[in-house]
Amino acid sequence: MILTLADRMSFANFTNPYRKPADVPEDYRKHPNLSKLFKADGTYIRPAEDPVTIWAIALLHQEYGVPLDALELELYADFSEGMHQGGRRYQGRADMIVYDDRYIGAGGGLDVAFIMVEAMEPEKKLEGTEPEGWVEHLNRLNAYMSASPSARYAILTSGTHTKIYRRDLEYPRVLQEIGDLPKYESARSAAEHSPFKVILNPSEPDGIQTGLQPLTRDKFREVLGDTRSGCHSILRDNEGLQPQEAVDAIVKFLFAKWYDEQATIDLVKKTGEMRSYVFSYKQGETDPERLMVQVRDTFEKAKQWERDTLSAKFGDNLGIRLAFTESDALEFKPHTTVEIVKRLQPWSLRKSTADVKGGVFEDFLGKTFRDDLGQYFTPTPVINLMVGILQPTVHDFIGDPACGSARMLTHVLDYVRKRELARAEAEQSYQKTIDYVFEQLGINLECTQRKRNALVPISVLQGGRFDFEAVVTLQDISSQFAEHETTLIEEVVEQTNERITPSIDSPDEVVNYIGLANIQSNTGELVNFELVQGKEILSSSPKFSKGDILFGRMRPYLNKVWIAEFDGICSGEALVFRSNKNKVDIQFLHTLLLSQLTLDQVVPLQSGSSLPRVSASDVLSVKLPVPKDLQKQQEIGNEVKRRRNEAKQLRHGAKAVVTSAKARVERMILGEEEIGEN
Repeated sequence: MILTLADRMSFANFTNPYRKPADVPEDYRKHPNLSKLFKADGTYIRPAEDPVTIWAIALLHQEYGVPLDALELELYADFSEGMHQGGRRYQGRADMIVYDDRYIGAGGGLDVAFIMVEAMEPEKKLEGTEPEGWVEHLNRLNAYMSASPSARYAILTSGTHTKIYRRDLEYPRVLQEIGDLPKYESARSAAEHSPFKVILNPSEPDGIQTGLQPLTRDKFREVLGDTRSGCHSILRDNEGLQPQEAVDAIVKFLFAKWYDEQATIDLVKKTGEMRSYVFSYKQGETDPERLMVQVRDTFEKAKQWERDTLSAKFGDNLGIRLAFTESDALEFKPHTTVEIVKRLQPWSLRKSTADVKGGVFEDFLGKTFRDDLGQYFTPTPVINLMVGILQPTVHDFIGDPACGSARMLTHVLDYVRKRELARAEAEQSYQKTIDYVFEQLGINLECTQRKRNALVPISVLQGGRFDFEAVVTLQDISSQFAEHETTLIEEVVEQTNERITPSIDSPDEVVNYIGLANIQSNTGELVNFELVQGKEILSSSPKFSKGDILFGRMRPYLNKVWIAEFDGICSGEALVFRSNKNKVDIQFLHTLLLSQLTLDQVVPLQSGSSLPRVSASDVLSVKLPVPKDLQKQQEIGNEVKRRRNEAKQLRHGAKAVVTSAKARVERMILGEEEIGEN
């Protein structure tokens, strides 16, 4: 026979195992959450009532899996929404609250009450109306439950008699008596059996493994759709909602789901433990009542996140910027919540593209509102055409005066995100190439940087300027790399300064002219290069040959260093260096010149306020770890060249996507291609 909690709680002849404080297990007596039951000398504060409380705690912990960390005892609060006595606001003391433990270990307190427990002395009669009797305790418990919107279960016990209640959904102030409590599923146990959870995994991007999949347009339409298994139909059938109301409910569920995905990742990073998503259900393991409470709380936290985010930008005057009001809630029947969660749990809204989410959702909005309210939604192909014409960048401001579903804005965001992601991946590849060189040299550049920053500043007169950072760097670089060979740049290159004035010397010739704008910062790649007529270049310009290095002397912090791919002339703001091939590999040297190590030495030596410059002698005095073993340099240089070519292909690929999109838009405008979906 299976015993219910009420059966287990029966004190036959009051054989209470914890009547004496000394009989209470040590881990209970010493747990900080249970300290309110004991005096400093270890005796009970309320000798008649406290043994009942500790006994109920033991049963909940041992038989139902409630963590002791999820308990709070003797909570004093203002229960103004509940019971009033003598026409006055009722100040109450809840004997015990069992919280949802999802955020245990994440810092801060638990705030989602799930179970309320009211204990009394064992001799109190069942249904007794005497002062501090059964009925008075029941009224008090009802008041506590009414004041807590999240609490689902209530336990009233004297030890001798116990009753278990569940809050009525339609009438929240009414408690329904039930036979037993479901097993409490702790956050850790939920993560063990849930198929949809977040796990720390160093081999995955961002160190996180989620297991969720992005939605396709067809799958999203199926999940939300009007078929019998779709969320829209479930909400209409189970809750009796009108089509418009069902769409509103779907929006709330999707908002909570979207927030849950990131909040769970943040929770795992903070606690270091795996966690299941709130939107996760397993038959026979997940309590529908608990799931309903967690989904409701997730929606409330998502609303607060939205308010905090917007307040940081716009202040307290948020007005219509908020998607939801304080009164908006997400609370449907447990069975309904389970069915919605089951359909949403395998999919990631964050990984799904704006086009998929926006397109499918507009299908529903169109079907629901278009006929009745005359709403019109811009077709996806037209949006694609308009965004393609704009070619927005991360630096642009985009406004949509006729914004409805914000689909135009989400398409712009998606366009810029893809473009910037491709660019970032390429730049990351270049940085990894620089890191590779220092790894091959056995140098921890990050550690070296910390050492340099820790040096005591000293002022030394250098060339008529107080450049203590530069002097310290130049004096200390050898000692920092004591185990490596260091070389002045002037020992492995020579500066060439042959100049011509094209407008005079070759006005009618087409020349290869390189300005600093043609050299990309941090990557050293050639960009936006075009041949020009000699007559257009009025200033004296240094000549360079293929294989020379051009080093940007103006605003050196922009880090512009290029290996010449052809013969030509350049801006006078670039220094031209020719390497000694018997001492240094050109690819190896180029990578060192692009590194933070060079910037740390050169930037402090710049002079001038609006357009700071560095002299050739300052650059030539930079020290770099150049091994005497030329073969080792060449081996590293060959690998550098291979890696740079891969990075260049990534960048060109990103540029080709944009160029192709732009050309397609132009063909659409000219009528040479029909406007399609893709």
